[in-house]
Amino acid sequence: MFSEKALTKENLIAFLKEKGLYNECGEWCMPLYLKQEKEKADKKANQPVRARHFYWEGHYTRCCYESSGERFNDSSSWDIIVNNLELIPINYADPTDPECEYPEGYVDLKDCKEFNKIRQRMMDFVNGDLDPDVDRCYDFDNYGFKNEPTKEQLTEWLGNLKVDPDDLKDVDPEEWFVGPAF
Repeated sequence: MFSEKALTKENLIAFLKEKGLYNECGEWCMPLYLKQEKEKADKKANQPVRARHFYWEGHYTRCCYESSGERFNDSSSWDIIVNNLELIPINYADPTDPECEYPEGYVDLKDCKEFNKIRQRMMDFVNGDLDPDVDRCYDFDNYGFKNEPTKEQLTEWLGNLKVDPDDLKDVDPEEWFVGPAF
């Protein structure tokens, strides 16, 4: 019985070579292995933006007196990050979420006159270009997606969020993505 640690691709290849089965296995197994790897990569690349993994790593600043200097390494799916009213200061519904419901009369965020400013704030947030003048407890060393969506995918996702038109009357893009408060 192999332990999980011992059963790696390299160990399996070494075992097959030792038993004289590598050439035969390579002829029959490699196409299947390559197909499975391609399917995994395609599935990851086609994952919806809302489900993609978002991470932040760094240390706590002096604003967090008890934890100052301590490191953090946290992550979550993107929809959990942005479903925080401190990041997006309006209620919204995400039509890409199969469990999401929204009342009649909601409109796409892309129809908001401030959409381009809001989109730029989102891109700044994703790229870690946060406002340096904001006092925050977090100093980020590494920040963003592990399975990074394209700028176009992020823009499309944000533009298709459904929002109450009354909420859009008071939208100030400067309030969006001022920095996470986790």
